[in-house]
Formats: sequence, C-alpha cells, structure tokens
Amino acid sequence: MRRMRADDTGPTGPLCPFCAAPMPDRPSKRLLDLEQYLLARPHATKNPTRKNPDGVRLPVVETASFCR
Repeated sequence: MRRMRADDTGPTGPLCPFCAAPMPDRPSKRLLDLEQYLLARPHATKNPTRKNPDGVRLPVVETASFCR
C-alpha cells in the first residue's frame, strides 16, 4: 500500500485511506506512523470508491484508533 499523496484530496484536503474522512491539515508524526503501519498490514486491501479512489479496507477494530 502507498502513503497518502498531497493530491489525494477531498473537499477539505487529503482523505483518510480507511474511512474517507478529511485528514488533519498537519497530522502528527504518530498519526503518520500509524497510517504507515496500517497500510503495511498483510491483509490491507485496496478498496477504491468514487469518493476515495485510493481507499483501503481493513477491519474496523484495526482502524478505529486511526479514524477517530
């Protein structure tokens, strides 16, 4: 899986790869590290949607701490 790019944007900026909510304008290092960890999970699968073409699917129990 790949990391968010600056051009992966929604109405207010970059989108979360897991829930398609807007990402913070200035994400913390901890949040970016958690994103990389989750994207590297072996069972993370691409889940493109019209709203988020770079969406990723993981069980919600794994992404809940990221998508809060």
